[in-house]
Amino acid sequence: IAREIYENIKMLGREGEVCLSVDEFVKTPAALQTLIIDRAIRKVHGSLPQLNFEHYLEVLSLCADQGFSKVVTLPKGLLAKRESYVLKISRPVVKAPPMKFLAQKIKVPGKTTIEGLNIRVDAEIMSRSNVALQDYIKKKDFTEEIIDLDRVRLPLKVRLKKRGDMFSPLGLNGACKLKRFFISQKVPREVRDQVPIVVDDEGIVWVVGYRIGNEYRVTDETKSVLLLKIE
Repeated sequence: IAREIYENIKMLGREGEVCLSVDEFVKTPAALQTLIIDRAIRKVHGSLPQLNFEHYLEVLSLCADQGFSKVVTLPKGLLAKRESYVLKISRPVVKAPPMKFLAQKIKVPGKTTIEGLNIRVDAEIMSRSNVALQDYIKKKDFTEEIIDLDRVRLPLKVRLKKRGDMFSPLGLNGACKLKRFFISQKVPREVRDQVPIVVDDEGIVWVVGYRIGNEYRVTDETKSVLLLKIE
C-alpha cells in the first residue's frame, strides 16, 4: 500500500532528490507515512540508514505547517526539507548557480504549464458578485489567490526574483524590497531564487505562496476578479 501511495504522490524533482506532494502525504495514515519516508530515502541513498523515532517525527513536523520551513538533517548527511507544497528528501549537493529562467506569459483565462518551474498556473475570471470573498479567503490555501482583474495590466507573466525588486505586500503601507519581505517571512536564502513570482507590466502581483500586492486586492468597488491557482 505504501509503495502504491508513494508512486501516486511522487512529483518531478532534480537528480539526487525525491519530491512528495505534502497535500497528499498528510492524508495518509501515520504508519504508512513512515514507510513512504523510508522508500524516499532508499531512492535517494540506495539503502536505508538507521533512523530513530525522533527522525520520523522531525520529518513529519515539516508537513504540519504551511509555507516554507526548516531543514531536518538525517543520518548519512541526508536532508528533509519543506518547500511550500513539496516535501523533499535529498542528499547534499554542490550549490548550483542561480536558476536561469525567462519570464513566461500566463493565459488569462486559461491554464499555462511552465516547464522550467515544474508548475501549472490556472487563471479564471469571475464576476465579483459571484464570489463570497470572506468565505473564499477562509477556505483558500497558499497555492491560490484572488485579485481585482481591473487593476491588472495584462499580460501577466511568471518569473523569478530580480535584484532590486520592490513589492507592496497586502496589509502593509508602502513598498519594500522583495529581499526584505523574504527575510520578514523567514524564507530560507537557498529557496528565494526558486519562488515563482506573478507580475504585470507595473510590478509584482503575487509572490506565490506568500502575499499579493496591496494594489491588486479585491475591494467593494471591484467588478471582476481573477482567481489564480498554482499546481
